[in-house]
Amino acid sequence: MPLALSFLLLWEISYRIGLGLWMTLLSLLRSSWLKKAVKEREGYVPYESLDYLEDMDLRNMTMAFPISLLIPVTLSDVVLLSILLGIVIFIVALTAVSIFRLRQIPLYPNKIKELLKTGKFAYFGTSDKDGQTHVTPLIFVFDGRSAYIVTSKISNKS
Repeated sequence: MPLALSFLLLWEISYRIGLGLWMTLLSLLRSSWLKKAVKEREGYVPYESLDYLEDMDLRNMTMAFPISLLIPVTLSDVVLLSILLGIVIFIVALTAVSIFRLRQIPLYPNKIKELLKTGKFAYFGTSDKDGQTHVTPLIFVFDGRSAYIVTSKISNKS
């Protein structure tokens, strides 16, 4: 293998390992700070934001995959194998903790959450382009994270 290609490969490996480690630490800190800030303010975070952050964490977890491809190459060197396995486990485990913490952050203010927990029926109002309003009764189920609604097939949805 040419020397330049070896250096390029070494650079790529170092880059992925370093980026994976930093992103893991930052995502864990971000999730911890966000959870603490929301708890102190008794607030909530819109679902789209938490969903986006969780998606970022899952993408970061994929940083461990290219690193794990090096494990067969390092089987003869116990120290290097231990380091690579440690890095892969570190990235996957801490990113999983970050995702777990994100899922503990409330998505709704407490008053709305209590209303959704205790209610079973709701009314959903819409208006068409002419300004005509339409109110549809709904049956819903709230699982703590999402509200699932059921309407009849013939009710107006626009």
